[in-house]
This record gives sequence, C-alpha cells and structure tokens, in this order.
Amino acid sequence: MSKIGILHLSDIHISERNSEEVARLLTNLNCDVDLMCQSEKIKIQAICLTGDLINSGSEYIPSFSTFERVFLMPVLNKLNL
Repeated sequence: MSKIGILHLSDIHISERNSEEVARLLTNLNCDVDLMCQSEKIKIQAICLTGDLINSGSEYIPSFSTFERVFLMPVLNKLNL
C-alpha cells in the first residue's frame, strides 16, 4: 500500500514585519520535510493550511501578497505542486 503525503501547516501569521523570520522558518521546514519524505519514503501530494495565514485582517492585501511570495510559492515550488 502506498502512503499519501499531506503537509499540514497552521497559524503562519505572516506580515510585512515578520517576513524575514518566516523565510528563515521556511528553510527549517524544507529540511524537516526532506528528512521526513526520505525516512518515510513518501511524496507530499497535498498541503492543508489552517488557522491564521496572515497576522492582521486590516493589512489583508499586503500581508496576503507577502504570504504568497515569501511562503506559499516557495513551498509549492519545493514540493512540485
């Protein structure tokens, strides 16, 4: 039986002010995902994002653009999704 890989991420809380910190955390996430995929012999096939993606609703447009640029697109590209 083959395994289905689902990456569940929650409460990213990204904003313009913490985008550099989130980018550093993304580096650690990439290492963890690589190790897990190798040790469990799985490929991530889906991402489940829950909780707060951005830090403030009043800064919705710039914060979501930052989330997409700094976090989401690098994760999707890394996983070939």
